[in-house]
Amino acid sequence: MISHFPVLYPGELLYSGCGRFSDRMKYPTIGATMLELFGNRLAVPAVDLPHQIDRLVENLPPGHIYNADTLIDQHTLLPLYAPFLTIRNFDRMRASMRGASRRTTNLLAGISAGRVRPPLYLRNCPCCDAENIKRYGETYWHRLHQIPGVDICPYHDVFLQDSNVLRINTKNRHAFHTAQHAFRSENVQAVDPENRTHLLIATLAKTAAGIIDKLRLPEGPLAVRERYEDRLQASGYLTLGGSIRLGDLRRDLIKVFTAPLLALLQSDLPDEPGAGWLAPMFSPRERINAPLRHLLLMTFFGDTADSFFDKGVTRAQPSAGSSYPCLNVVCPAHSQPLIENLEYKRTKDRRRILTLFRCPTCGQASTRNNEGKKLKRVIEWGHLWEEKLKLLWSDLSLSVTHIKHALHSDHMTIKRHAAKAGLPFPRLRQGRPSVMKFTMPLKKSRARFTVEARRAEYIDLRNAQPMATGRQLRESHAGLVTWLYRHDREWMLKNAPRTVNWARPKTVVDWHARDEVVSGQVVTVALQIKNALGKPQRVSFATINREIRARLQLYINPKTMPLTRLALQGVVENPEQFCLRRIHYVAKSFVAENMIPSRSEFLRAAGINPERKVSGLIMDATEGALAQISCAVENSPPPRFSVQSA
Repeated sequence: MISHFPVLYPGELLYSGCGRFSDRMKYPTIGATMLELFGNRLAVPAVDLPHQIDRLVENLPPGHIYNADTLIDQHTLLPLYAPFLTIRNFDRMRASMRGASRRTTNLLAGISAGRVRPPLYLRNCPCCDAENIKRYGETYWHRLHQIPGVDICPYHDVFLQDSNVLRINTKNRHAFHTAQHAFRSENVQAVDPENRTHLLIATLAKTAAGIIDKLRLPEGPLAVRERYEDRLQASGYLTLGGSIRLGDLRRDLIKVFTAPLLALLQSDLPDEPGAGWLAPMFSPRERINAPLRHLLLMTFFGDTADSFFDKGVTRAQPSAGSSYPCLNVVCPAHSQPLIENLEYKRTKDRRRILTLFRCPTCGQASTRNNEGKKLKRVIEWGHLWEEKLKLLWSDLSLSVTHIKHALHSDHMTIKRHAAKAGLPFPRLRQGRPSVMKFTMPLKKSRARFTVEARRAEYIDLRNAQPMATGRQLRESHAGLVTWLYRHDREWMLKNAPRTVNWARPKTVVDWHARDEVVSGQVVTVALQIKNALGKPQRVSFATINREIRARLQLYINPKTMPLTRLALQGVVENPEQFCLRRIHYVAKSFVAENMIPSRSEFLRAAGINPERKVSGLIMDATEGALAQISCAVENSPPPRFSVQSA
């Protein structure tokens, strides 16, 4: 149990708090901090989604104010991922962060599959640092500043600056780095209010701040999809059948954000249909998408975190408390707000969706403007209007013009509905011997088809073109396919050509050329590791893999990459070789300090445990190094043997 732990500041990463603890304690070794906090000297700190938090809470001093849930909710990036996770993954992810088992948070959060890379360096806001130093006497790492896609501080409207601290430290994975001792740029670049790109990035940052400041429990992918369907329907991107016009949505997204900005945000949209990240965002399946993509869509639809996750907004329903007046002049409830439920109807060409306002008293259905206060078009006049028309029609003292003004309509609408209702024609009026003539226009005759005939026609078409796809049949025989789809959909779906998922052609790899390139990289990186200044680092498969940032596991096949395999076998050090190199380094250090160590001091500095089984070569090299140090310090001739270095 540790004696004290620093109080975490608002929005501070748990990683930052552990780093401040390490600076205060000044342990002689790097692993000692991990041993004190987590009980494991070889634990690796994580910036965004740490684990083993239960073990950390157990080691905190008595009377501390923290528990595992508080640290996870207020000092990690879990609130950013939580609303978009599945319920199962959220529970597993929280358990992984608390437990001491293998860290699987990146996999459960979708970071590995989301193809959105986090920032390479830890970032800071110069204005936030100045305020923190003035208020607390030191600064710290803000969790909001480490979110991918958040390049502007939403509180000061200035761009974030990269520090010199790598997010993943390849040199020493067990060390903590504080913002106070890191190199931080003090260059303040303010947001240009005239620059549209700057304003979009600032809006993304404000939306991310609204999400991360409050933990929202996940409701599942279907709930997120319903919220998107509300926005898609209101914007005209959703058909009545529930299909999404992805082409129109993609075009408008590129128009709003521009292709360079989408590429900068790692969310570019390719030209190939169905490719990219846009279509999976609306999938009802339990899949995980990067939070940055959700931030883009929320910004596009004009949502904030609160408005998007508001449970009061449901699909295809008016907002809570909204009601609309009846605009029918013959209705007794004229101008009274009685319409509360809206209806949705597809147009005849089935390309648009109409929102109908139907009065429950008179039955009139109409379309209106966005506010619902101005009449655009009457779809159904209602039974009260038709009864009023019959009453006025029977009064021969009234002309059609008078009837039109009384019913707020036009001449052709009055005549058409009069003929449809079977009202008397001709209409003889007193003092007007002329006869009113009107006939309903004849409708175009349409061929009547039977389901059996259309099925037989479609089967003959399939037999004539057995290799044609469903899309080709729709293009060549649109009328037949559309008729069956509308009138016999179940049979149509069963007998339509099966969709063929054509596999993309595999890229042909020139393994010989790649073998030469990768083998050269392996040798170069190994020499750089050996010749690096400071404490020696072992030349291992893992260190080479991290430095060249390649999946070497794929490149050690003896058939395809023989040179790379041989290069790895030649440069990777075994424990004995690495020990000899440490002995050589420690010997030089003592000579530079002009100090003659004892045998135990030398072994401790070289990291050699004499109680374990040590090879004779290592012990001989140790004795030779001690003799060399004595000779160098006392200016006496060196012995004949020397330290063997790898």
